[in-house]
Amino acid sequence: MVYSYFRVAYYLQSLLRHTHWSKRALFDYQNKQLRAIVKYAYNNVPFYHEKFSKAGLKPEDIRSIEDLKKLPIIRREDLQRNSDRLISREFDAAALSVVSTSGSMGRPLFTSLTKKEEAMRHAKLLRPHIICGQKPFDKWVLLSPPQHVKKIDTLQKMFRLYAPSFVSLFEPVDKQLHQIKTFKPDVLDGYPSSLFLLAQKVEEEGTFDIKPKFTIGGAELLDAPTRSCIEKSFGAPYYDQYACEELQMIAWQCRVKGGYHVDADSVVVEFVDECGVGGC
Repeated sequence: MVYSYFRVAYYLQSLLRHTHWSKRALFDYQNKQLRAIVKYAYNNVPFYHEKFSKAGLKPEDIRSIEDLKKLPIIRREDLQRNSDRLISREFDAAALSVVSTSGSMGRPLFTSLTKKEEAMRHAKLLRPHIICGQKPFDKWVLLSPPQHVKKIDTLQKMFRLYAPSFVSLFEPVDKQLHQIKTFKPDVLDGYPSSLFLLAQKVEEEGTFDIKPKFTIGGAELLDAPTRSCIEKSFGAPYYDQYACEELQMIAWQCRVKGGYHVDADSVVVEFVDECGVGGC
């Protein structure tokens, strides 16, 4: 996946500016964007047009995030069965990039993306790293499955701007550790369980020569003992993230680590129980 460097930079600048907005400004922005998205989906995406029609709703019925309660819950299986009807009439499906979930729940979910969406997702990923202190030329090591390794933009390669070096988590832990020592990372990024195994290996060997400014990751439930072990072994704070392949970043921790910042300028998070009852 090749990103447009300048487009990513533009989106990233906007996202960073949003972090200084007031809660009221964010809510106003959310509602404005929500109305535009609902109108667009109704007019251009067959799947959502049908869902609105069956619910007896029109785009003008959704004016704010509170109105999302009027809409039916869409299940994962609905999206999987209707993947061809989820693409806007504005686009040729063959011209879009496709990403997929891992399929850990039995069957992967595929999401089609335009170049602009790819750039926005990359900017969303970078924002918490920058907020947590990562600099443009910091050495960034990403511990990842090989299939998740993304191609790096040409300018990123040339100038090493926010350009990660990849280490496969499928390699033995001692080999991972050797590679990471070679990279001498300023930022160490990976699944909590993978970082935990590395931290245990560091403790076992007694070689504490990997000294990142911070560690960061997500995709798994993080408990206090795991965080403590990672932070102790690498002598650096760990910042947790919550994301999914379909939406990219959803929420993340900053240096305070008192809770999570929701990406309220790009997603609406709604908490519901197993029956689908809840609120934003």
